[in-house]
Parts: sequence; structure tokens; C-alpha cells
Amino acid sequence: MDGTPKGRRLVALSETECWRLLATRPWGHLAVVVAGHPDLFAVDHRVDGRTLLIRTEEGAKLRATSGARIAFLVEEIDEVAREGWTVLVAGYGEEVFDPHRLEAVDLDEPLWTGDRVHWVRIVPIKVTGRRLVPHVT
Repeated sequence: MDGTPKGRRLVALSETECWRLLATRPWGHLAVVVAGHPDLFAVDHRVDGRTLLIRTEEGAKLRATSGARIAFLVEEIDEVAREGWTVLVAGYGEEVFDPHRLEAVDLDEPLWTGDRVHWVRIVPIKVTGRRLVPHVT
């Protein structure tokens, strides 16, 4: 048994659909390795072409992203209807220092508190997604 709810099936999403869905959510979860252990952080993000920009503050999360392999997950789940989707971006992080590279991106106020003035670009290696939909026979 694969854990899919009865009467539902998982459908793979195209990369184009994944990018469209990524742009519909203002935040997601960033997975990094800190001090040799996996860690997960809720972060703001923006889609910028075929990359993601993550807003963060100084600290372990910022240090763990630059030049490292990282992953980002965003999802929308309707628990009542038992439908939804999930998108995973796996790639490497690079801190963005040039303010001109950020000018074209909508940089509204961060959702989280703190001094979130640093931006990290996730350059994807793999973008995948799945949608949970009703199973039609």
C-alpha cells in the first residue's frame, strides 16, 4: 500500500506547472544541513525566472545555503476534500549580493519577523511535483 487516500491518485506535474504553483504561495520550507544534521525552516520566497529567491537573516540558515545543496518544498493541501499538491525544488544556493538583480522581483515585506535582509537564490537541479486528485474509473 502506498499511503494514497482511498479514492485518490497521485499525478505527476510538469515542470511548467510546478513553477506556476510555486509562484502562488508566498512561503515554503527550506531544507538545509546545519552542523551535519538536516534542518527545516519556513521562509519567504519569490519565483525569478527558473530560480527561486529565499529571504533570510544572518545566521546558521544563511551560512548553510551558500554554495550548498539545498531543497525547497511548497504545498497546498485541502484536508477536507483530500486533494492538493506539492512541489519540490532541489538545487544549490548562492547568496545574492547585487541589488540590481533583485530590482525586477516583487520584494514586499517579509512574512516573518527578524532582520531578513539577505537573499539566497536556489539554482535548481531538479523540480518535481505531484497532485492528489480524485480517482476516476
